[in-house]
Amino acid sequence: MRNHSGSPRDGQRLISFVVQRATTWNPDASARVWALAVSGSTIYAGGYFSCIGGVARECIAALDASTGHATSWDPDANGPVYAFAVSDQYIYVGGDFSYIGGKDCSRLARFDLETLPTPTISSISPTSGKKDTTVTINGENFGDSQGSSYVKFGSVKATSYPSWSNTQIRVKVPGGSGGKVNLTVTTSGGTSSAKSFSILPSISTVSLTSGKKDTTVTISGSAFGTSRGSSYVKFGSVKATSYPSWSNTQIKVKVPSISPGKVKVTATTSGGTSNYKYFTVLN
Repeated sequence: MRNHSGSPRDGQRLISFVVQRATTWNPDASARVWALAVSGSTIYAGGYFSCIGGVARECIAALDASTGHATSWDPDANGPVYAFAVSDQYIYVGGDFSYIGGKDCSRLARFDLETLPTPTISSISPTSGKKDTTVTINGENFGDSQGSSYVKFGSVKATSYPSWSNTQIRVKVPGGSGGKVNLTVTTSGGTSSAKSFSILPSISTVSLTSGKKDTTVTISGSAFGTSRGSSYVKFGSVKATSYPSWSNTQIKVKVPSISPGKVKVTATTSGGTSNYKYFTVLN
């Protein structure tokens, strides 16, 4: 079988009728597929194949609707599957088999609907870091590849994933969030329970390197938080008290009353304390 562009497609292919082109969804069946059924985020496929969704499956398989990868469901029919019927609780299978699901069964069989397992996080490392820090998430049921799955830091989805496997994800801390947040993993099987992660504020620049009391200094960086709350800036050991503005990427702060000299400027949020920049307080 070939698509509109003339390239070969094995077994089956999800078609977008709006643009009349095959999408990237491609379970790549090794032989004919005669039957498909949909239940939630699972696609059931039956036919005369021996491999589909990237793994060995004899004539029947359950596929992730987002990625096309085969799930762990494996009835292993000894003959071709021609038809499915789906109810609220069961999937009925018809074909030319005599053995399926680990038992003798002539041509018809019934199974509980496949439910994808919910992802589970066992540990994260490190438990704090600034934007672009790589975090390793260990657990299970993440899926063999990312597909449409994602990690969230608070309300912000991560966009960079150095690696993804069923038991481990490596993800970079995104911008747009700061402080202590809930880290979760979401797949077609649902959303994991949360682990606490502290996004550290990071100072990239200060607009001035010196100034006297009440001079307004602009601090640029990341993860300062969308509003100040209980966060603060320190000049040396002295907390500033006047903040003309505060956003997640920029703070405008007035130099507090402090003895002249060279001090370290830091920002502290619920996520922790940032790196420092030097500032010279003038008379």
